[in-house]
Amino acid sequence: MALTVLVISHHTAITYGGSGFWFYREVTDSGRPSSFLLTLFCAVNQSFFMGMFFLLAGYFTPASFIQAPS
Repeated sequence: MALTVLVISHHTAITYGGSGFWFYREVTDSGRPSSFLLTLFCAVNQSFFMGMFFLLAGYFTPASFIQAPS
């Protein structure tokens, strides 16, 4: 749940001033301090959150192959 909220926050940060591509951009001035902070937030998130999703997927995959007793 927390990772999902982090992804939503990440995409919201890109929309409102962080660097990156998103289909809608609210802020056009990239020299503002808020833009720098949002870019820093996105850079830190991109360093781990997709890896965490893959880690969780790999963790729960073996349990999906166990068959229920007949």
